[in-house]
Amino acid sequence: MKASLLARTRVAAALGLSLPASGAVLLPVAAHTQSSSTPRTKAITATSYDGRSMPAEAVRITVPERRSHPGRSITLAAIRIPTTAAHPGNPIVFLMGGPGIPGSVMLPIPPYFTLFQRLREEGDVIILDQRGIGKSEPVLDCPSQAKPPDSLFLDTDAAVSYLREQIGACAAHWREQGVDPAAYTTLESADDVDDLRQALGYTRIDLLGFSYGTRLALAYLQRHDSHVGRVVLQGVDGPGNEIKSPLAPARKLERIDGMLSKDPAWKPPVDLAAAAREARERLAATPANVTVTDRKAGTPVSLKVGRDGFDLIAALNMNNTRLPALLVSVPAGDDRVLAQLADGAWNDLYAGSTLLMGRAVDCSADRSPARWAAASHQAASAPFGMPIDDMVLADSFCEAVGYKKRAVEFAHPVHSAAPVLLLTGSLDATCPVENAQDVARGLPHAVLLDVVNAQHEALTEPSVQDAVVDFLRGSDVRGRRLIADPPQFLSIDDAARPRQRHGGS
Repeated sequence: MKASLLARTRVAAALGLSLPASGAVLLPVAAHTQSSSTPRTKAITATSYDGRSMPAEAVRITVPERRSHPGRSITLAAIRIPTTAAHPGNPIVFLMGGPGIPGSVMLPIPPYFTLFQRLREEGDVIILDQRGIGKSEPVLDCPSQAKPPDSLFLDTDAAVSYLREQIGACAAHWREQGVDPAAYTTLESADDVDDLRQALGYTRIDLLGFSYGTRLALAYLQRHDSHVGRVVLQGVDGPGNEIKSPLAPARKLERIDGMLSKDPAWKPPVDLAAAAREARERLAATPANVTVTDRKAGTPVSLKVGRDGFDLIAALNMNNTRLPALLVSVPAGDDRVLAQLADGAWNDLYAGSTLLMGRAVDCSADRSPARWAAASHQAASAPFGMPIDDMVLADSFCEAVGYKKRAVEFAHPVHSAAPVLLLTGSLDATCPVENAQDVARGLPHAVLLDVVNAQHEALTEPSVQDAVVDFLRGSDVRGRRLIADPPQFLSIDDAARPRQRHGGS
């Protein structure tokens, strides 16, 4: 159940969707009008899925929904794990990615539980549910209503239109409740973190961010630099990086080729980039026929998958160990893996919920015309065309959230004298190493480390956790070699088997 939870949150966050809402009911929002820096706390026991536990504290504070227009207020939720150190260092604030995945969701997952246990030996650990998600209130979410169109995997425009309609309806619902979706931005969240710091009585904090959480950490560093000790960024998503490079997957495929060349199960050697081109050509000429199961109704649904659908499915499974099997099998006319992954993507869209917070945050990011132009140019020769993540950042999509004009999230690059550790997986096509290099230019005390064999998520790796703990402790980690266990890529036959589902997931 824990692994499938991670897989579902990754797929959900890629398209701004949350975890499936089991019978979720949308309730009217209480109209708080005063903010309070006094924390409300409750003793709890934090437990992991493998049976470990440690004492913790649930924390709630009230903050303004939009600081430039005082009036409404919202509730932030966090979990504080008290330190076991006799002479503790700075409290460590964990900022999860997505955007849209609550930090509290990660706490019970065994590798993250281990990380937080280790960090509490250095200082208090604060795990934040950012505004609009998790145990914070309100949760900017709506259950998915409409079934995806039959053309979902034939035409990218159809997929984007479907998502825009779902997001637009959800945003309209919350506006009727008096909530301003356009107030759910990285900059407001950065100020939320500082309000939380003050409420808990901390003078200075350390930051640990993953993926989108790194962008939030950089925003905090830019706005509240004097209250920052040390910063760890894993999977760096910095200023101006919101528009993804369509060429980033090419390097990943080349590196996977090298890994598969050493795997006896993958003989003869494969060229995944060439396989992707052949797959796209085949499906552009003749879409594949696949059958998925509507898990709400328990009935089969017949769909066609064309080139655009193949690109979408590949993008959603960029960190899936079935990816090579998908790319190699489709050109050969074997659509079993394609059908399995189409089933997962279709149901994640329909059985899930429309997480408005994620789209609101992304649409508040810098989306410069120059970056758009570069991405459009690269898409023509990219393995999977224009990323779906970029398509849902178009002005027409963001207008459905409530943005009438493009926001300016970072008016200039981040500059700080704080020590910052930047970690990037060598197989990360979501936040490639160039992102970390761009950010490091404004950080004279930056340390950049690659994590060999790691994909986008590397905080679960023991060697990475060692580096994180040592860096926050003040140790010099420059030049440290970090090696993760290589992914175990599935054969075509293994990848074609239906994935096991637990607890209805």
